[in-house]
Amino acid sequence: MRFFNLHYQSPDLQKHRRNVGDCQVEIIVDEDDLGCISIKIGDGYLTVPCMRSGFHGVCLEVWRATCRDLGRRFGREAIIDEPIVRETLAGIQEMIDAGIKRADIGSTTLTAEELDRTERSLSISLSSTHHHHETEIPAHKGLLSDVIPAALARAPTPSPLQPSKISPTWDLTD
Repeated sequence: MRFFNLHYQSPDLQKHRRNVGDCQVEIIVDEDDLGCISIKIGDGYLTVPCMRSGFHGVCLEVWRATCRDLGRRFGREAIIDEPIVRETLAGIQEMIDAGIKRADIGSTTLTAEELDRTERSLSISLSSTHHHHETEIPAHKGLLSDVIPAALARAPTPSPLQPSKISPTWDLTD
């Protein structure tokens, strides 16, 4: 399986391919982590790792920027050494990190310590005025229905914008 010129493979995927041959499959890609993808096999999904090490935590936009930079610098050379790819990938990530720091945006991913600190600062405690046990809450009432009033029900309005999406099917030939 190939996605954005990264190869993904696993013994289970090879076994599936031997059984069904070349076919199109549905994939799910976490755009914030190209270290693995999920491929729909039957009713479930198979998590398949990237064959190239070092892609856990690499987001799609950083990889795309890296590919553009490599293409600009090396044109259509058949082979680019892995150290050059890694150096370029790290350089692009450093530029992004410097821009985020310069703009004082902060991290978009919380560390365990930041999450603990945020949870402690919320200081929210839940209590029920009716003192129901969890199993006694009627199915039509939410946990906080006595505390937080529900919004008036209204029919959802469809968005005039069409969602942009990467094609959900890919050839299983690579």
